[in-house]
Amino acid sequence: SPGMHGGAMNATQVSSDQAKTIAQKYVDEQLKGYTIEKVVPSTGMPRTMYTVELKGPKGESKTLHISPFGHVMPFPVPLRHG
Repeated sequence: SPGMHGGAMNATQVSSDQAKTIAQKYVDEQLKGYTIEKVVPSTGMPRTMYTVELKGPKGESKTLHISPFGHVMPFPVPLRHG
């Protein structure tokens, strides 16, 4: 049926599952020892972003943000002076 062709990759909104997969890949590469606690959609905007809560090997907490298009944005962003 029309509209059921799986969608082109241009500007498609990532799902919660996709956001988790993206976050897991990032954690595996950048944050060894961390595990994903939960993926929280941030609604109220035209597109959904995701906040990913991580737990570290010593119980420390870290948060990642996944953009609506699947880009990982580590948070907080370090401020660059100068």
